[in-house]
Formats: sequence, C-alpha cells, structure tokens
Amino acid sequence: RRGEAAAVVRRGARPGAGGADDVAAEAAAEGKRSAGSASMSGAQIGPWDFLMALYGGPRRFALVNIPAALLLLVSDLFGGMRTLLSLEPLQPLVRQFRLDGIYAVRGLKRHYIDAPLSCTFTYPGDWAYDPSVEMARSQRADPGSLTYASRSRSSSGPSSSPLPLVALGPVAGAGSK
Repeated sequence: RRGEAAAVVRRGARPGAGGADDVAAEAAAEGKRSAGSASMSGAQIGPWDFLMALYGGPRRFALVNIPAALLLLVSDLFGGMRTLLSLEPLQPLVRQFRLDGIYAVRGLKRHYIDAPLSCTFTYPGDWAYDPSVEMARSQRADPGSLTYASRSRSSSGPSSSPLPLVALGPVAGAGSK
C-alpha cells in the first residue's frame, strides 16, 4: 500500500489538493474496503484464489488433498466407505474383491472360506473373530511354536476332537453380559 500511496503522490492522480492528506485518506478508505476479504497487492481475490495461492496452485492442492480424501474414505472415518460399498451398483465389485470381508456392508460382514469347503457366510458387522481357535489350530500343527506360558497351561496332550474353522461372537462390552 505504501507503494500505491507513493505512486498516487508522484502521479498527482487525485484531483484537488493532491497532498499527503488526500493520499492518507485514500489508503484508509482502501483498508476499509478490503478488510473483509484477502487481498494481494491491493487487488481483491476470492477464497478459491486465495486457497490456490496458499497451496501454490491447483496441482499441489490436488497432490495434497486427493490422497487425504482417499485415506479418509479407506479408513472408514464417519462410515463413508460402508455407505459407498452399500450402493447397489457396486455390489458385484464388492463381492469380486471381497471388500465385504473388511467393511460391514449393510450391517453385515462376510467370511470367505477357500481351502476345504469353498463357502461364505455372513455375520453381524460388529462381531469379531475368536483368536483361541487359531491358537489351538497352530498348537496342533506345531506344539513347540507357542510361548512357554501357553505351553505350561495345556499339560494334557493334544485333543483329537475337531476344531471349528472359525469362531465369531460379539465384542465384549458391545451389549453382551
């Protein structure tokens, strides 16, 4: 603004006295006009232009914000991914890529069993896997693979009873008593 005021004084562009008082009055009026929005070198700019100037252009804006938006979606913050995957046109893709095994789609998750049975089943989305089945299965496969504390508790030999392929149940504290 000082440069503008000096240019006005040098050019004598203001009619009337053209003195320093007129230049100060014009600078004060300019300050009142631009107090509500951002300005660069006295020119009014909009919020989008200010944002682009802040990021250094639309390319940098996209490079920063598109990955951030994708991370927000993939992390399922605020349920955005579940809502997106629940759309009817996306159901073939959801099943093909098995995304319903990761995200609850319409309140249900799907478990896929490939090896022995090649089947699927659905269960409530807020349920969790029971890790004790996997621990028992790994102990049967290799009894020395577990830690000392877990081996000392199971002093009896391996049982010959069949184990389930998967065990699911409500998470403790999610309405279960």
